[in-house]
Amino acid sequence: MKTRVITGIVFTLTAAAFLVPGFAVPMLSLLFFLMVSVACLIELSSVIKLKLPDISQPLITISALGILIPMIPVFLKGSFDWGFITDMEVSSPNKLSLERAEILEYLTDTSAYFLIFFVVFSFFSVIYILSAKGPTKILEAVITPLTSVYIVFPFACAATLLFIMPNGFFWMITAFIAAWVSDVFAFFAGVTLGKHKIVPQISPKKTWEGTIGGIIGTIMIITIWISIVMKGPDIVAKGSVFLVSFGVVTGLITSLASQLGDWFASAIKRSAGVKDYGSLLPGHGGLLDRFDGVLFAFPTVLAAAIIYYLI
Repeated sequence: MKTRVITGIVFTLTAAAFLVPGFAVPMLSLLFFLMVSVACLIELSSVIKLKLPDISQPLITISALGILIPMIPVFLKGSFDWGFITDMEVSSPNKLSLERAEILEYLTDTSAYFLIFFVVFSFFSVIYILSAKGPTKILEAVITPLTSVYIVFPFACAATLLFIMPNGFFWMITAFIAAWVSDVFAFFAGVTLGKHKIVPQISPKKTWEGTIGGIIGTIMIITIWISIVMKGPDIVAKGSVFLVSFGVVTGLITSLASQLGDWFASAIKRSAGVKDYGSLLPGHGGLLDRFDGVLFAFPTVLAAAIIYYLI
């Protein structure tokens, strides 16, 4: 337990050292995401290789560069400071319409670039594996790009929040808060009240009581967080009723998504017959063991941010 606590403190401080300055220097957060994604890709591919030894670990690891895709339209349009746009200054309706149009344009471009990346990466992955390992390795050829997308896409969503969405830093932090609050509340609710198993074949310790506790805790914290952080004088800012309702829905969906991410990662480990994805974090396992819920929270929060600014 002592090792687990010490590791948790060191990991939290290290993550904070990269993420907190991201408010002013988002490149630090992007660097953190890139390093974490490489570690997660290595851990995940190592586990999958236990069942499918012919998948290409180098290809999977290189795919981490896909996280940088949201930067392409930012640099091409010369709008590096877009991510710093906040709700703290009064906007006219015309400016608001322009901001919404710009957000849509950036999101459309980013989606197109990511789709191109995925198609090209998948093509070369399939060609390489089938050529090097033989035509019978079609499963490995398909799993290789899907493995990459499982890790790369969520972190690309985080980068999109940081560099494209207004108040992106706070939305990015929202994903972390939701995933980790859900995990903590689910753990304590499960320990104290848990009786009914929810996914015993995947995670025997998970219970319905824990899941509900995680949802309730996340709804409370995210509603408070959004009501405080997103409330401002700008025309983009919403009324109190909207913010509370939005916080409740966002907390609910994000908690469900992060718990689903936890179960999905557990299912992969169980099918491979391993307890953890690695030993990088003594007492905790690998980095992917700590980021499994966050991976599903990033796309969910990005969707919430898009809805917030475009409705």
